[in-house]
Amino acid sequence: MPAPRTRLRAADRRAVIVAAAREEFARTGFAGTKVRAIADRAGVNDAMLYRHFASKDDLFEAAVAEPIRAAVTAIVERPWPEQPPGTGTAIVRERTVIFLADLLRAMDEIAPLLGVVLFADRDLGRLFYRQHIETAFAGIVAHTRATIGDWLHRDFDDELFARMVVGLAWTMAVDAHLGSHGGRDADALAVELTAILFDGIAIG
Repeated sequence: MPAPRTRLRAADRRAVIVAAAREEFARTGFAGTKVRAIADRAGVNDAMLYRHFASKDDLFEAAVAEPIRAAVTAIVERPWPEQPPGTGTAIVRERTVIFLADLLRAMDEIAPLLGVVLFADRDLGRLFYRQHIETAFAGIVAHTRATIGDWLHRDFDDELFARMVVGLAWTMAVDAHLGSHGGRDADALAVELTAILFDGIAIG
């Protein structure tokens, strides 16, 4: 006799379906993913799947869009204590290290999902980019302006800086997943990147 199947709680069953949907969307993109394939991967029938999700769009929202949105929101809305006048470079650098470490961890988690949402469907990708990725840019600009302090520094374009930072974190995440430099500690990497951002590579 086969062993009886374990009956999962509704929340646990939903989590299994979400995980299966994330794998299918990452494998075949939004257009290529079939709800039936998600149900098969999750080990449920169609009726059970539709008990939790009304459509493929709802599945995509829960499995792909929501984790990205949550990661971006956590970074953008992280509370920072008010920075008093006269704040020195050391505090600004310390906050930059924390910010970059958060960004690197989030990007490592969502990099495979970003590929799905941004490139699998042009219209969907454009909408998501404008709603969420540009929000991240705006958050980084706000963070930069709030933490830059009054220490001596060159003038710079903070909008360009925000895009550079996100692009840098994206590249590191892709390299971690696909390249030969995976497994680098986010905190140590954030320290290195902060040093490059603040000090550059020129001597003298």
